[in-house]
Amino acid sequence: MALVKPTARLFSANSRAFALNRHQSVAHRVAMSSRSISSVVRDFREKNSQQDLKDKHVLVVGGTQGIGAATAKRFASLGASVTITGRDKSRGNYILETLRKSTPSENHSPQHTFETLEVTKLGNLKQFVQSFSGKHSQTGLHALILCAGGLNYGPRRETEDGVEMTFAMNILSRFLLTHELQPLLAKAPGGRVVNVLGAGNGSNDINVDDLELKNGFNFIRAASLHATINDLLTKQFAKRYSDAAFYHFFPGMVNTNGPENNRFPWFVTLPAKIVMPLIATPPEDVAEVITYVATSPEFGTPRSGALLGPKANDAKQADVLNKPEVGKKVWDYMIQRAGLSS
Repeated sequence: MALVKPTARLFSANSRAFALNRHQSVAHRVAMSSRSISSVVRDFREKNSQQDLKDKHVLVVGGTQGIGAATAKRFASLGASVTITGRDKSRGNYILETLRKSTPSENHSPQHTFETLEVTKLGNLKQFVQSFSGKHSQTGLHALILCAGGLNYGPRRETEDGVEMTFAMNILSRFLLTHELQPLLAKAPGGRVVNVLGAGNGSNDINVDDLELKNGFNFIRAASLHATINDLLTKQFAKRYSDAAFYHFFPGMVNTNGPENNRFPWFVTLPAKIVMPLIATPPEDVAEVITYVATSPEFGTPRSGALLGPKANDAKQADVLNKPEVGKKVWDYMIQRAGLSS
């Protein structure tokens, strides 16, 4: 396969923001984009603030920092009960306390919880699904927000399950959780999934026989491929399940600690600490967009399967998305890789 050219569109909050465009500087393009996004965010913030989510339950996977933490806090401020997951228990408990402080003081008691979850371990994921499903079998799940992900700047690595590391984070964990929590999403009226990664940033260059890039791995190529796969799977979920709505969302360049989390070299992380606050979107603004997509009547079942850009606008769609045989092969591979029966 041909190597995908690095463009700034390939990278989101998890460091997908550091490839330079040959024709325009990242700073200029992001500044222009930020100005247009700000008015959309103000509109969404106003509309979100009018909502009362006191009977809703939301699960934010990767909710202990960055976009996930900001989104969890926004849902809590609207009265929803929020479960966040992450690897760091101390960090999780800290965010949990901020959720409680964000909760309105009206006469209801939303239940905010933190669950330790290592998304690169299939066994851990399945145990979590079983436990979470048992706790919420009566109420269902109104929104599943998938934020846990990352990049691998170094050589290709595999998990203890033999899965390429970033494929496990960005693809397999999200697929397994969405697939296995489908009964809960179907039970809650208007259940929705917002998959936060790289909608519309993939390409037609996909080899269905090497989805984990055993040949020619690099982080740019992986980021592009993961965007395409998530686009394909979003379409597949929408086609196969009508009781919930599924969205793949690209947040754009977001001011998070993604570069450090992904162990980028100092000559990336150091400038990022200085530049990102000036040119990137705050996670709180992205949270407004996610909350709107997850709750607004505008994004009900009829729009399920949509690929969304930073303003919840329709993202571009690669031609490969119109090839049903590719989508089916990717779906079948995911079922097999996750060890699921159907």
